[in-house]
Amino acid sequence: MGLCGMLLGALLAAAGMTTFAGAVRANPSTITSVDIARAQPVGSYAGLTFRYIEGVINGEVSAEEPIAGLRALAAGQTTVPYRVSFHIIAPEVPSEADDVVVEAPNRGRTIFPNAIGVAAAVTGPNADPVASAIGDGFLLNHRIAVAAIQWQTGFAAGVSPSAQGIGEVVVRDFGRWLGGAFRSGASPLPIFRHRILAGVSQAAWFVNSFVAEGFNADPETGRRVYQGAFTRNGNGVVLAINGFAAEHEQFPYARADRAPLMPDELLSRPASDPELVDAISLTDFYRLRASIFSRAPAPPGLHRYATAAPHASGAGVLPEVVFATMKCNGGTAISLSKVRDALYLRPLILGLFASISETRAAKRALPLDAPFALAPVSDEPEGVNRLDGTPLWTPKSAPNGMPAGGIPTLEAALPLGLPRPIALPPVEIASISDTCGNFSGWEAFSVAELTRRYGPRANYTEIARQKAADLVAAGYLLDQDEATAIREIETPLPENYR
Repeated sequence: MGLCGMLLGALLAAAGMTTFAGAVRANPSTITSVDIARAQPVGSYAGLTFRYIEGVINGEVSAEEPIAGLRALAAGQTTVPYRVSFHIIAPEVPSEADDVVVEAPNRGRTIFPNAIGVAAAVTGPNADPVASAIGDGFLLNHRIAVAAIQWQTGFAAGVSPSAQGIGEVVVRDFGRWLGGAFRSGASPLPIFRHRILAGVSQAAWFVNSFVAEGFNADPETGRRVYQGAFTRNGNGVVLAINGFAAEHEQFPYARADRAPLMPDELLSRPASDPELVDAISLTDFYRLRASIFSRAPAPPGLHRYATAAPHASGAGVLPEVVFATMKCNGGTAISLSKVRDALYLRPLILGLFASISETRAAKRALPLDAPFALAPVSDEPEGVNRLDGTPLWTPKSAPNGMPAGGIPTLEAALPLGLPRPIALPPVEIASISDTCGNFSGWEAFSVAELTRRYGPRANYTEIARQKAADLVAAGYLLDQDEATAIREIETPLPENYR
């Protein structure tokens, strides 16, 4: 038992929690102990009482794992120890837990619940960790537990800058532990049958790296650790850690000189690859070269969607941060697109859980793939992050000025303005801090233009209701979210638009 567990044992006994050691397994990489530092109730969702559990996992990584730099770090030892923090929000009664989304944090932060939440929540370094983990409660309201474990050097102790692939083993063995491995005796925490690994932006690229390098395979059984994966802005992009690093330089971000993976490079192990949903944003085609991944044939198990929302919405973002601090658009402030697509990601995560369910009768099919219609980029390089002479494609424009194809969100079908520029300059990935190209500018339509396009306000509202009903019928919008989707498109309408 770790020191933290011994010190907190008496306190946590009142909460029905304790620390417990894992059994020694044949595979040298193992979780040796789990220290619970905090446990608190967070309320009732879908008739179940949930609690937030925070702690530390102690483990060992075998020096034989396929991790660049690991043997040098081990310096003759057979294993390398690590100690990383995690949290879980799960039903208090372990038998009531079945499904869990495990988030790979983005720069140490959990942001997936917010990405699929109705209202944007605070997710910065000063955000309350419990509130960030819950978001608007959507997953909990569908009896889906949420969890996260640190993987990135600088946020996860034991993940050395010289062997950052250790984070991949950490996430793999955390998934195995959630599925019941490394446990001996009674456990105060649930065992989850259905596990999905999720990541947003940089963390989605970690998920891609994790899958592509084969870490989703259980080293004892060869079967998949996470049955599903959900990447928001994945685009086939991988991190410069482990096998995808340039020579000996490892860093937890995309390489500016590396093309995204092809789909059959990402999913090349049918026995252990997860069912994967990738949701791409409009700006990803300009900054992240998403067309390389999007235009290639999809292997079985890959489901691809695109939306007209930018990679990073301007909702809740201070303009002075974008323009004064980040110096986007040369420091010249303009309106930012506040379009979000959270409501349209929610059917995808529920559909993914249904697709990995063993109960055929309970399956909910994922909606049809919805990629953008693409056209080759012209020779003019402005506004697109080029990659040597690699041909790149960007979304075609529909007659209404928004991108053609993709999920026909209300914001795309009935726009109140257009993203101009589509990606704020500089559109590059020179470093982990160069993220201007994730934002879109915004040119709102005048009242005269709204009237020309849609007629009077009442007519606009009626069209929105009809299109929302079509989205529900097609599976791109949940019935429970139909009214919210209509409200989100109506709220920004000018008051003098009658």
